Amino acid sequence: MMTGLFQNGSDMHTKFRALAVGALIAASCATKADACDMLVSNLITNAVRPAIKTLGCGDLARAGMDVADHALTEVCYSSNATTSTIDMTAQLHCSTGSGAFISASVSETITAHATINGGSCQVTDVRVNASGELGELALSSLNAEGAARTALQDAMDKVCKP
Repeated sequence: MMTGLFQNGSDMHTKFRALAVGALIAASCATKADACDMLVSNLITNAVRPAIKTLGCGDLARAGMDVADHALTEVCYSSNATTSTIDMTAQLHCSTGSGAFISASVSETITAHATINGGSCQVTDVRVNASGELGELALSSLNAEGAARTALQDAMDKVCKP
């Protein structure tokens, strides 16, 4: 199974759980805003950043690109009181070590967008995209959108139950 920039398929599920935690923080702190709510965006960033940093290089490590340098570069939470959205961007970078005979590296920009209906606590939209073909292939083989939607909805169900 192609796991691309991710260590393995189950590792991806763990990372989407971090996205769900971020969404829970956002949903519980929902405020009316037209632009990014920086307080909630920072809370989400702090919840998700460790998961992004610990992603490995997966199949790329077999080619010697086993040095991971991943960063969460942008998080924007916004709400119009009935719908909350979270947009995230992460830069994933894998390279050979400094002692490698031949230097090589691969970088991908991954974006994620989630929409949650505040009234019903239903996840109405999840999109995960990569900037390049390698990332798109990895996301497709892992069913990234489906895994993110399931993890996020499971988390929302726990928070929204009376």
